[in-house]
Amino acid sequence: MVESGSSTAPGAAQRPAAAPWIWWLLLFCAGALSRWLTRTELVQAWDAGNFVLALTDFDLDRHQPHLPGCFWWLISLGRLSLPLTGGNGVAALELVNALVSAAALPFGWILARRWGGQRAAWWMVVLLFSSPLLWFYASQPLSYGTELGWVMAIACCSWFVAEGDPRFLPPLALLMATAGGIRPNTPLFLFPLVLLCCLRGWRRGLQPWRLLVSVALGLGVLVWWGQAFLEEAGGLGPFWEQLMAWKGDHAQQASDRGVLGNGWLLIRTVALTAPAGLGLALGTSWAGPAAKAPGPLPRQERLWRHWFIALWVVPSAFYLLVVHFTRMGHATTILPAVLLLLAARLAERADGGGALRWPRPLLLVLALQCALFLLVPGDRFLENLRSYDHDWGLAIRAVSRFDPATTLVVVTGRSNRRAYRLPSVHLPAYDHGEADLVLDQRDESIEVRPPLRRVLLIDRGLSVQPGDVPGGRFEPLIPGRLQLIEVAVPASGLEVFRRQVKPLTSAEQDPAEAVPSP
Repeated sequence: MVESGSSTAPGAAQRPAAAPWIWWLLLFCAGALSRWLTRTELVQAWDAGNFVLALTDFDLDRHQPHLPGCFWWLISLGRLSLPLTGGNGVAALELVNALVSAAALPFGWILARRWGGQRAAWWMVVLLFSSPLLWFYASQPLSYGTELGWVMAIACCSWFVAEGDPRFLPPLALLMATAGGIRPNTPLFLFPLVLLCCLRGWRRGLQPWRLLVSVALGLGVLVWWGQAFLEEAGGLGPFWEQLMAWKGDHAQQASDRGVLGNGWLLIRTVALTAPAGLGLALGTSWAGPAAKAPGPLPRQERLWRHWFIALWVVPSAFYLLVVHFTRMGHATTILPAVLLLLAARLAERADGGGALRWPRPLLLVLALQCALFLLVPGDRFLENLRSYDHDWGLAIRAVSRFDPATTLVVVTGRSNRRAYRLPSVHLPAYDHGEADLVLDQRDESIEVRPPLRRVLLIDRGLSVQPGDVPGGRFEPLIPGRLQLIEVAVPASGLEVFRRQVKPLTSAEQDPAEAVPSP
């Protein structure tokens, strides 16, 4: 491909250029294949377990999915994928993530090319493809990979609508109408950007009737799937009560950390999204003037781009800093905007002579960030995903030696080594009385009585000590990292916590609160 605005050799005019859709298809296939090859086998987060369970049993009372619950499009796409994965819910959602997150590559190419030219487009694709954080989340049955594709498509369509292109109004309306069914916050955060782009497009010649028809289309789709969601949720009344009860707890976690703590988490999130790209951009900025300095943009164009980025980033960033920010994936709405600015910067700066001659900087960043995710141990890298699958896969095989009719399994561990929701998804026969859900969401402890004969604590991280489980039999599955603790259930019963087990006396027994008999 020839860079926009560059001269063409006389003979090149005779060679037909490759159709753009071929490049877009190749980018899509590369993105989907890379994410599919690094997918996990087990659910590695509470949210992921909720999504997987909701594929076959949608129940907000049991956090399937967790509140606010309106992940209806994500669940519906996962259900459509179930036959393709042999009924494996984890793989079905990972297939959705792989395909939709891969769509961010061609959309990113198109938007960055309009923003900063051909080289900016290449930088955008490389940054999106090799981002360790985006790759990490797209390899799991979570919503963030699918959200990335939706956000990138909305931003791209919004840009063309702002230029006055009516062809992008219907897809923009459909994307905004369905975005809330992927992650509920996405359309709220992006609405100011979309509104500004529509107003600018109207001033540039978009006919009002086209805008009104697109709004009607979006509202119609929103009402349709909203009704379908409420039917599964049990109706508007019960859903509203659940939503109001959940709202206070949702904001508490971020407020406990404070704005400074959330700000530090946001800085680390951006750094992990493009570590090599940011390093190169900082290095070339200090090195001197831009190696490839384009002419200055007109003042109105610069002002418009500032507004475009500001309305893309500020609503989401404000929410993360002030309301709720507990996981790096929550910043997925704004990360493509950061990468767009970084791609434009690198296209201007990283084009020196010698060792930094194009395309060496591009290939260097691609190699470094891919190697970082694929080869380096770390909390947000592939090694973490593989280690989790290995350890908990070994635990699942160890548990299978016991009779599920008389055995209760409780999982525990230190910090990110826990596996809440894993029994519900991968060991449902051992999750009597939905003990995993009760211990995480409802009570600190449960009562276990015969005819259950044993409680198995699976501890990754060795957070349970012998004094915490009197009479427990400790079996190391991975020395220094993973242990199985078997505790016999006496006639009087046990009080079971996540990391502790106590015998019950006759006076303490409360049959109404005990785990139901199998």
